[in-house]
This record gives sequence, C-alpha cells and structure tokens, in this order.
Amino acid sequence: YAPYDNALLPSYAISTNGRTAEDLFLYPLPRVSLKKGETATLSLFSAEMPYRHLYTWKIGDHLDGDPARPRGDGRSAEEVWHTCRLVNAARMPLTTAAAEFIKDGQFVGQDTCFYTAAGAEASIRINRAMNVQADEAEIEIERKRNAANFYGYGYDLVKLTGELKAHNRLDKPINLEITKELSGELLDKSDSAQDVQTARGLKQVNPKHVLTWTLELKPAEKRKIAYSYQLYVRP
Repeated sequence: YAPYDNALLPSYAISTNGRTAEDLFLYPLPRVSLKKGETATLSLFSAEMPYRHLYTWKIGDHLDGDPARPRGDGRSAEEVWHTCRLVNAARMPLTTAAAEFIKDGQFVGQDTCFYTAAGAEASIRINRAMNVQADEAEIEIERKRNAANFYGYGYDLVKLTGELKAHNRLDKPINLEITKELSGELLDKSDSAQDVQTARGLKQVNPKHVLTWTLELKPAEKRKIAYSYQLYVRP
C-alpha cells in the first residue's frame, strides 16, 4: 500500500491483457535479451486496490477432537496479527505469491497472498501486533456424570465458561476481529458475536461453531468478552 513512485520500488506499468488457459492465467511479455551476467525485473501489471487495516485474533478449538477433553487449565499464549484486507480490483487474478509491505520507504512486513480472483477479497498478514495484547481462558464450571450414551459409550455433559481479554496499547484506534472455534452447544455470548454452525465434524457427538466478534478499540482501551457452552466428553 505504498506510493508507486517510491525510490525503493520498481516502476510498474499496466501490462497487456492476460489470457486464460483452462485453470491457468497467462501474462504475455515481450521478448527480452540479456547479456551474460545481466538480470532484469519484468513487471506483469500494477493496480490500485481498496484496502483497510485490521487486527486479527484467531483462537482454535480447545478440544482434541472426539472424544473431547478440555486441555490443561485452558490458558495459552495468543497471537494478534496486523492484517491488510484488500479487494482485488484488477481485471485479473492475484496468483499465490509473496506479498511485501512498504511504508514511507521502509519494509514493514511480508506474507503469502493466496490466489484471489478478480473482485474477491484477500486477507494478508503484515506482522505480529506486539502492542495489542490478548489473553483467553476457559474454566469448567459443571459436570454431569454419565449424562448420555452415544455409539455404546458413556459421555459426561460438561459446562464451560470462557473469557477473552484485549488491550490496545497502540497510540491509535484499531479494529479488532476475534474468531473463536468451539465444539458443543453455545449457551451465551456477549457483544453480539456472529455465530456460524459449520458442517465440520458432522459425524462427531458435538456440533462445531465459529464465533466472530468485531470490536473498535480506542488507544489504551481494554475490553472483556464472555461466553459459555456445554459439550459431551468421554470420561
């Protein structure tokens, strides 16, 4: 998302129209002759694309499949990523390749941009957001022994409560997107999280959910999010 006239960047130009060959997209280039020892940088195309800064925190399921067991005390080190979410406004796809981010002439991050069709949206991580602190914990609060029998096995019904904490230590406001995966029946959630029940694990005892919160955090602001759910586990 740097200016194209930056001295550290090559000068890009719009290429001739690409063409599709089955599942491949080809970029025609003119013939190039090089002397021994010479190298060349050939630009395929350039385009201006709408984008926005986003901070993403992804939390996996705390259960080791089925039969499911809560892990340890439910605590773990968390990673928040400064992310660029852009829309491919070009008339050609972005093929999978490394994406480099430059700001004010300085390198600030690099990650893989996966295949993105024309008009589609892509999320590319820029760098770890070390000054956006995150912490999460889950606690078992109730257990009913031998609550059900599935496939000839006895299962306990366990109720869990979870808490997510986020602290913006940056000197600017941020948009934080939190994604939490869990197994079981969702009982309660705060801050109007979007809840999507996925088809993953259809043959397992517990259904799968993906919760998504989108928060606006001011500089130095702290936020807490609570949720609770229950699930069947084999003792």
